Amino acid sequence: IDEVIYYSMGSWEWDEMLLHIERIKRDIPSSIKFTELGDEEELQEGFKRWGFPNFMIRWCTGMKSSTLKKHLKQNYKKGEYLQYLGIASDEVERSEKKWAKPHYRFPLIEWGITEEQALEYCYSNGYDWGGIYEELDGKRMSCWCCPLQRIGDLRNLYFNHPDLWERLEDMQRRNKLADFFKQGVSVHELTKRFERETAQQLLFKV
Repeated sequence: IDEVIYYSMGSWEWDEMLLHIERIKRDIPSSIKFTELGDEEELQEGFKRWGFPNFMIRWCTGMKSSTLKKHLKQNYKKGEYLQYLGIASDEVERSEKKWAKPHYRFPLIEWGITEEQALEYCYSNGYDWGGIYEELDGKRMSCWCCPLQRIGDLRNLYFNHPDLWERLEDMQRRNKLADFFKQGVSVHELTKRFERETAQQLLFKV
């Protein structure tokens, strides 16, 4: 590996992920170049223009992809580089799509390593992301404000990270284009749902 490329989603990243990346920068050999891509201004402009991403319009993913392609075009000759992606062996179908060939390799699939095994390996080497994976039902650390995450992960955000939930409510107030969650559910409606759940839990305790 000659270069490690990380695309940062800026203020949408978990603090735990940002700390993890700082550790990676320190730990990788000096012979490997570390490149961080991403533009906070572009991110906020995208949100202002398109609102929350959804299953049909994943503009944030498109932003990552176009930035990476631009970086590769500027720094490498076409066909003279090979990209390694960390798709695990329990998602082989993702590696079989047209975009995945011929300039990609998938080491975890080649070695038969699942997502769970990869996480265990990271833990055994001291990479624990501040324990955030233990909070997440889906065991996936996307952006904390991602509307495509599981309802259990949003519940965790509401109960365990009220500061982030407050920021998410503010994003919903500023976003006039679309509601946040699936089937037109807004952040404010999710707040009411979790408030009802809290009331029910207190009732059962009594």
